[in-house]
Amino acid sequence: MDNSVLVRSNNLNNEFSTEIVSPETEYNNMERVRNIIYRSENPHPIIIAIIILGAIFVFYIIYVCKFKNDYSGHWTDEKGNIYTIEHDKFRNTIVVNDGKHNKHGMIHGSVIIVYDDGVTDMGVALGEIHWVDGTKWIRKNH
Repeated sequence: MDNSVLVRSNNLNNEFSTEIVSPETEYNNMERVRNIIYRSENPHPIIIAIIILGAIFVFYIIYVCKFKNDYSGHWTDEKGNIYTIEHDKFRNTIVVNDGKHNKHGMIHGSVIIVYDDGVTDMGVALGEIHWVDGTKWIRKNH
């Protein structure tokens, strides 16, 4: 008994022809078609991972630049002293200049922690900065 397969194909002139092929040839043809369909439907997993990481990076940049609070600017206390805050929104660090020297600190949410020569000052920023020692800073400009 012959294991050949009868194949009917369409040529360029829309004429049908009949051809006998071996089972191995038929299997190879089916595998080739299956691989072509698989490659055309599914992108490579690395491409999917790059797209996902790129989207996360873009959303992070938009969040930091548009939605995250910026505490940079000039601030005054109740006594009229002027403080300049430089806020790095990407690293959540701040530098407070009181006209004499710089104090370095960090922001986590709305909590501000400033370090100065072994002394730690802490405050809460809710539109104004309310420090633990009872003073309040108000923003002069945005």
